[in-house]
Amino acid sequence: MMRISIPAVFGAALLSALASNAMAHHSLAMFEMDKSVVLDGTLKSVQWTNPHSWFVLTAAGPDGNAKDWQIEGPSPNGLTRQGWKHNDINAGDRVTLTFHPRKDGTAGGMLVAVRLPTGKELRLMGGPPPDATGRASEGAPPPGGK
Repeated sequence: MMRISIPAVFGAALLSALASNAMAHHSLAMFEMDKSVVLDGTLKSVQWTNPHSWFVLTAAGPDGNAKDWQIEGPSPNGLTRQGWKHNDINAGDRVTLTFHPRKDGTAGGMLVAVRLPTGKELRLMGGPPPDATGRASEGAPPPGGK
C-alpha cells in the first residue's frame, strides 16, 4: 500500500497554487491584442522596474484632451535582450508610442513600439509591422489617436 505524506500533499498543492498565480500574472486578457493605438506625446515618466517596465505618456485622447496614458512593457531584462538600452528613452522625450489598448477603455495598454524624435524605432517582438508611413498597421488610428 502506498503512503502519501501530509508534507508531500501540502507541497504539491502549494506548487500548483503558485503556478496558477504566475500564469494569471502574465495574462494578456486585459488587453485588446487585435488592436493597436498610436499616440504622439511627451513621456512623463519611464520606470525600468521588475517585473514590468512602465511608461507614462501625456497625450491627447479621443476627446482631444490631454491625459496620462499608463503603458506597461516587459521587464528591463526583456527590453535589453531585444536591443533596448536604459538611456534610449527618458522622461521628457517627445515620442510616438504604439500599444495594445486596455479592454476596459481606461487610458493605458501594453507596449508594442516607441518611435524616438530621431526617427529610431524601438520595437518589441510580436508587435504589428509598420505600414508605409512607419505606423503600426493593425487598426491603428491616425496620429494623435483620433
